[in-house]
Amino acid sequence: MGRRRLRRAGHANVRRLIVVEPAGGGGRQEEDMPYGGQLPAGRGSEVEISFPRGFPTAIGLVYDNTLAIPELGVEPQPIGEVRIAAHHGDGTHQIVEARVGAGVTDPKQPDKTFKTVVHFDRPADVDYVILVRRDAGTRPIGWDLS
Repeated sequence: MGRRRLRRAGHANVRRLIVVEPAGGGGRQEEDMPYGGQLPAGRGSEVEISFPRGFPTAIGLVYDNTLAIPELGVEPQPIGEVRIAAHHGDGTHQIVEARVGAGVTDPKQPDKTFKTVVHFDRPADVDYVILVRRDAGTRPIGWDLS
């Protein structure tokens, strides 16, 4: 491992800093990056997700719209609706209008969970995805690429 010492003389709040880098230049590896997150609440909210071309074959959405905690003012929500646009290297897109949450029937999810999985039609050519919230729910929808 290579080590560099960075110091700045004459500044009272600066202490010695040792930066440790792995051999070969270091840096964060793509495999370490998380490919999951949340699509914020509210109609029109958007998330743009970039990743190495061909990495994911599908995107999963999860949303428990049945949750109710009356003493906290948490009420059930409508079914979540998300527009998924998967970009292909040739400039075209796969557009899917997905629904997620209790009440959605999906033969690929027989356990009746709160999730929806959308498989990409050309996974080897997908290099980014844009999610746009279409419903007016007040809680976020979770997403994960795999």
